[in-house]
Amino acid sequence: MSMLKILGERSLKSMRNNRKQVSYKTSLLLSVILIVSLILSSVMPTGTSPKVFAEIGDNHTEQDSQENDNNLRLWYTSPASIVLHDRNRSWEYETLPIGNGYMGNLIFGGISKERIHVNEKTMWSGGPGSVPNYNGGNRTSFDAENLADFREKLADKSTEVFGLKWGRGPENNPHLWKMFGDLRGLGKYEDFGDVYLDFEPSGINDDEATNYVRDLDLTTAVASVAFDHDGISYKREYFTSYPDNVTVMKLSASQPGSLSFNTNITSAQSSSLRTIVAEGDTITLKGRIADNDLKYEAQLRVLPQGGSLTPKEDGTIEVRDADSVVILLTAGTDYKNDYPTYRGEDPHEAVTDRIENASSKSYKELLDRHLEDYQEIFSRVSLDLGDKLPNVPTDVLLEKYKNGDHNKALEVLIYQMGRYLAIAGSREGTLPANLVGMWLIGDARNYWNADYHFNVNVQMNYWPVLSTNMSEVALSFNDYVDSLREPGRVTAAMSAGVKSEPGEENGFLVHTQNNPFGMTAPGGSQEYGWNVTGAAWALQNVYDYYRFTGDVDYLREKIYPMMKEQAKFWQSFLIWSEEQQRMVVSPSISPEQGPTAQGTTYDQSLVWQLLKETIEAAEILGVDEDLRAEWKELQDQLNPIIIGEAGQIKEWYEETIPGKAKAPGLPEIDIPNWQAGFDGPHRHASHLIGLFPGNLINKDRPEYMEAAKISLLERGFQATGWAKAHKINMWARTMDSSNTYRLIQSMIKGGNAGILPNLLNSHGGGASNLEYPIFQIEGNFGLTSGMTEVLLQSHLDYIQLLPTLPYEWKDGSFEGLRARGNFEIDTKWSDMRATEIHIHSGSGNKLKLFYPKINGATITDASGSSISYNNEGSDYIEFPTEAGQSYTITNIPEAKPLPSAPTLEKANRITDEAVLLEWTEGHNADSYTLYRTATSGFNYTEIASGLTDTIYVDDQAPAANGPYYYVVIANNDTGKSGYSNELQGQIDFGPNLVLNKPASASSVWGNDPDYSADKAVDGNSETRWASVDDMDKNEWLEVDFGKETTFNTVYLHEWGNRIAEYEIQYWDGDSWINAYTGSTIGAGSTVSFPAVTGSKVRLYISSLVEEATGGPTIYEFRVHHAKYLSDNVSAAGLKDLVEQFEAEGEFRDNRAAHSLKVHLTAVNVYEEKGLDDKVVKHMEGFKLLLNYQQEDKLISKQAYHILKANADSLLQKWE
Repeated sequence: MSMLKILGERSLKSMRNNRKQVSYKTSLLLSVILIVSLILSSVMPTGTSPKVFAEIGDNHTEQDSQENDNNLRLWYTSPASIVLHDRNRSWEYETLPIGNGYMGNLIFGGISKERIHVNEKTMWSGGPGSVPNYNGGNRTSFDAENLADFREKLADKSTEVFGLKWGRGPENNPHLWKMFGDLRGLGKYEDFGDVYLDFEPSGINDDEATNYVRDLDLTTAVASVAFDHDGISYKREYFTSYPDNVTVMKLSASQPGSLSFNTNITSAQSSSLRTIVAEGDTITLKGRIADNDLKYEAQLRVLPQGGSLTPKEDGTIEVRDADSVVILLTAGTDYKNDYPTYRGEDPHEAVTDRIENASSKSYKELLDRHLEDYQEIFSRVSLDLGDKLPNVPTDVLLEKYKNGDHNKALEVLIYQMGRYLAIAGSREGTLPANLVGMWLIGDARNYWNADYHFNVNVQMNYWPVLSTNMSEVALSFNDYVDSLREPGRVTAAMSAGVKSEPGEENGFLVHTQNNPFGMTAPGGSQEYGWNVTGAAWALQNVYDYYRFTGDVDYLREKIYPMMKEQAKFWQSFLIWSEEQQRMVVSPSISPEQGPTAQGTTYDQSLVWQLLKETIEAAEILGVDEDLRAEWKELQDQLNPIIIGEAGQIKEWYEETIPGKAKAPGLPEIDIPNWQAGFDGPHRHASHLIGLFPGNLINKDRPEYMEAAKISLLERGFQATGWAKAHKINMWARTMDSSNTYRLIQSMIKGGNAGILPNLLNSHGGGASNLEYPIFQIEGNFGLTSGMTEVLLQSHLDYIQLLPTLPYEWKDGSFEGLRARGNFEIDTKWSDMRATEIHIHSGSGNKLKLFYPKINGATITDASGSSISYNNEGSDYIEFPTEAGQSYTITNIPEAKPLPSAPTLEKANRITDEAVLLEWTEGHNADSYTLYRTATSGFNYTEIASGLTDTIYVDDQAPAANGPYYYVVIANNDTGKSGYSNELQGQIDFGPNLVLNKPASASSVWGNDPDYSADKAVDGNSETRWASVDDMDKNEWLEVDFGKETTFNTVYLHEWGNRIAEYEIQYWDGDSWINAYTGSTIGAGSTVSFPAVTGSKVRLYISSLVEEATGGPTIYEFRVHHAKYLSDNVSAAGLKDLVEQFEAEGEFRDNRAAHSLKVHLTAVNVYEEKGLDDKVVKHMEGFKLLLNYQQEDKLISKQAYHILKANADSLLQKWE
């Protein structure tokens, strides 16, 4: 094991074990002393100068490269693709990110040529200098009459459900466009450049390297590359230090004098505006961005041990025959977050100082400072879900997960990856993380400018930092929001008419798209650009800093002034709606879909939450009593949550059911711009913001919570990566463990719409967001936040422990998670039940804990003294704490966990009246309740309860009244699960018996192979067989099964609705026999008939409609043997079903099948003779025998229910 690994693991272990007893710095010092002694005794070379950088690890060996005993290590066995013009953008899923909040790097891990990409977070175009008279995109005047007229028209429902006809652009939405600003100065996050290392002078080539491994150790934030070549072991190590603000690279080899390479730094900016000079041991890159003249600089210093170093006139440095080399990199710009100029000093002096300071330290000193800083934060939280990572590369492990090997250690690795990225991407004194954190290659326009989106994305970047014990990371966002107040006041005045005179703080706004140059103005499309509650949402993150840390001084000096100013804005901007009988935000939107309206649930909820938290903060500080009363009165008139006709949370006041809306006196309409033109549920679920991150919708308001579940089901389980992450947090708040974990798995398996092979998150692009990746970092943070919500919640006035624990995590532990009230919590659980809870009180607040049946547990303090507590029933306990004191809860009473939701596996129509339903067992379930609806996603009606079996036949589901959709829940004495997945009751057709079978036809249009007969049986609904345009000719399409085949169902899809009459025929060996006669087909028609057997099947078209302009054309011709008998149910059909089940092994003993067929043969004889009484008698005997076989378990449950339902139908027919 390498010394670096020892250092990482021992430091982390020491920190965790001693967190409550000694400081982090003390425990780290003990670890460092141990490591130093080991290093000095084993690897420190003698006779080195002060600038020599000692080895930190043993020489690389094959064993080191292959073992994976570190569960928090990403590793791979091939480099990332190093290409200059990467059209596939493979960097997004191959490179490994490191960073320090200021500067980010992407490690490719090349062998003969290495590439280290460089980003600097203040590297931006746009802002001052990019356009004339830049002022944050704001208008220069406000049109009060326009706003008044806008609101009046939105309220007038005499002709339009939403007051105004929906449309984009100034011609269709002139009122909003008069409030929009000019976003031409938005600019974009700019790429910086690359460092290259070319090892051709060493004779290294890619093909001859062996034992290759590149990795990223999350416990140390150090990336490395190792391989063997020509008998020499090479190793490179990389980290980006926050204390020293440099990227450090260490190159070493097992044989002295083996390192020869050329290095250079390149710029991603215009070559005419930059210079690259190599002088001594340093390469300096200087330049400026074309559109705003922002100055930037980077310095690369090369420090070899042994060998020679030569600077070249082309800006490169040559190193020859070195034993080891340390390379230092730092970069900066003249950006300064200082409104309105946003410029500071030339970066040269600061960059030079950093490179000089870093050069004065040894490699070990730089590493130790980096580790002390990073591990002090990262080590605070651990999570163990029972599994260990196998000896498998991370990309392979992820692929195995997608294929069903759900290793929980991989889930933990991805969870901790979110924490790692938060530390690497955002630190105090830096800009906050943007849409790509700060890691970017190429044009940011491919990533929505990599800007700050204030309608969910930037907020999500900071969701996990407080709950996972990284409060320092939140400071950059808090500072950034504070810096937007001054430009945001201009936006409040120019877009909303709320003006702040000099010295006044009457409100600030931040709309959707924001850059670091104070662009807070609205702009773009109506549902995207207007986001009047963006700042209110951001302040939820900011206020949570106080709720988690308990820092009253910070609340008073930093947070409350922002909240108070925002609350004062809403006092001015809200208006009363006579129609809605409440105060409303107007104009109002729901992000990125739908129309402009009044009082959307998104805006109403955010204002409600802002006022609630501002009132609370003022009470804590004992200030603004009069304002508190005004804010409370305003808050009480918002009524943000309204439940719709489908039981859902309405997104718009006018909404009836999802996708539909109505106003008095007007017909119901489709909601304009519903889903914003996308297929399937929209990625934003903004009307549920009161569920998460807010607390307006919670378990103590069950009517809201049940409605939120309906809305979540409507939004579905497929989405962009970040949208899945948002829904994980929302589902976790519902305490529905099954659907929460289903989404966690969906995101990890999501590929281009989820977690990529390097564990970065992808938004995804193309059809269903799955065709290609689009890196977008907030999904990583949202996933970590959501997994934390599964384990611990504190958004109410009490802590909820393991509120949404899925059965898949039935055993585990966590350490170091934080709850609001400044509590740090460790928990162990076994078989779904907490066994030991440790609580550290940071502020001495009263602790109230919710956990089912916890009353009766034992609580002791750190000295072992018993602590008494109050209880509210069996599920709540409450006791006072002392600041700095720790408490342990043990002897927790046993209780049955909530059941997990089953998975509905079948909803197969088996007769015209009946649907067979089958589901998996729910863990800890005692019974099941089944629900049905005619409208997918909502309005579920209970049809059966108290079910103890996992199979049921709904015999009150006539096909003529369908479709029907089903869900099932599990129950026990503790409570109920969430809903299962939803399935539609449909015929189980079985396989397509003619798929890719030999096909022929009477004719082919133009003899064109693109329209040949086989196109109708290729399984592709976009290809088709087309006949000639002969209106008087009977056409046919024939398929050869290749053997005698039984079938009873055919699906047809034609083009042009030309067919008037047709027959389905089969070949009995001598002639074509008619099995079915039909009329018209259209765009999809399924027909059933008594089962027939033949070696070939034919569609025979006997006539066309009079208006046909050409011959018949068939997209799809599918043939099936379905386990379904329609109105044609007969003894012969029932016998065919028995034979089907017999062939499929559904009978334990084939004699059972034989006895059933004997009865049916007799029924068939009497049926043909018209002897009804004998038919009934033998059918009753058939049913009696069937019941005996089911009791004796001679027949499967599925076969039994299907045969019984069809027997009942046949009996009804004859009776």
